[in-house]
Amino acid sequence: MIRIIRCPLLHRGVVVHLKPLPSSNNLLCASRCISTTPLRNAVPIPTETLNAAENVQNLTQNAANLTETLAEIGGIVVDPPFVEIGLAAGYWPWHFIQSGLETFYIATGCPWWLTIIMGTMSLRLLTFPIFVHTRKFGIKSSQLMPLQQKMMERTKKYEASSDPVQRAMGRQKMKKFFKEHGTGPFTTLFNTLPMPLIFMSSITAIRQMAAVPVPSLEATSLLWMESLVTGDPYRVLPLITGCVIGLSIHSSMKSGMMPGISSSTVKKMKLVPLLPVVLMPALMGHLPCVITLYILNNAIFTQAFTLLLQNETIQKKLKFPVMIKKSWLKRNPTKKDSPLP
Repeated sequence: MIRIIRCPLLHRGVVVHLKPLPSSNNLLCASRCISTTPLRNAVPIPTETLNAAENVQNLTQNAANLTETLAEIGGIVVDPPFVEIGLAAGYWPWHFIQSGLETFYIATGCPWWLTIIMGTMSLRLLTFPIFVHTRKFGIKSSQLMPLQQKMMERTKKYEASSDPVQRAMGRQKMKKFFKEHGTGPFTTLFNTLPMPLIFMSSITAIRQMAAVPVPSLEATSLLWMESLVTGDPYRVLPLITGCVIGLSIHSSMKSGMMPGISSSTVKKMKLVPLLPVVLMPALMGHLPCVITLYILNNAIFTQAFTLLLQNETIQKKLKFPVMIKKSWLKRNPTKKDSPLP
C-alpha cells in the first residue's frame, strides 16, 4: 500500500493533519483525519465574520452569473466609454457631438436610431437662428444679384481701360456697392458657411462612431436593416433621402432663399432637384445606415423650416426682406421706396 503524506492545512486556527486509513477488503481508500492541535499565538476569527464574507462572495458570484445570463438572453451590449475607444476625445466640433450623443443615449436608454433622430432635432433647433440668418441673406443676395452683375460688368470695362485712374475708380465703386448692401465674396462665404460646417461635423462624428464601431450601435437594427453600421442592402433609405433632399432644394429655389443665385439662374436649374434622387442611391448607397438616417432627418428638418419661413406672418415677425417681383420692377424702375438700390 502506498502511503500518502500531505502538508498540514490551516483551518480556523487549528493545524489539520491528513493521514491515510488502513486498507480493508483489498480496497484502497483515503480519508482525512483532522487533528485539532491549536496553533500557537493564533487569533480566532469570529464565525459571524466568516459567514458574512462567504455571503458577500456568494452574492458577487450570483450577480456576475445573473449579468451574464441577462446579456445572453436579452442581447444586452455594454459600451465602453467613448474616450476609451477614441471617440469624444478632443476639442473639434464632432467630438462635442459624439459626447452629446453618448450622454443622451446613456441618460435616456433610447435605441441608437431614436438617439440619432433626437440628436438631429436638438441640433437643428439650437442652430435655427443661424438657419434664419442664412435664409435672410439668401433672399437679400438673390434680389441684389442683377444689380451686382451690372456693377461687375462696369468694373470689367473700367479694368479694360488703360487709364489707371479709371481702373481704381471701378474697383472703388464695386467696394462701395458691397459695403452699402452687405454683400461680396467674403461676406457671402461668412454667412453661408456655418450650416455646411455643422452638417459636415455631424457626418464626421457619426462616421467615426460607425467605423470603430460602437458595440451597441453595431448591434442595433431597424426595419429591414440588420445593423446601423452597414449599408442598406436594398438602398431604399438612400432613395427616400434623395427624394426629401430634392424636395427641399425645390422649395428653396421656389422661395428665392438660395444665396448668390439669381432668379434667371434658378429657371435654368429646374432639373437640379432631381439629381439627389439619382445620385444618393448610386453614390451613397454603401454608406452606413446611421449616416443615411442622419442625412434623411436633417433634410426633413430643413424642408420643415423652409416651409415654416415661407409663411408671411412668420416672415414679418422675423423681419425677413421683402420679396420683389420682376413685374413690380418693370412698372417702377425708378421708384425711391424700392428695397433695391
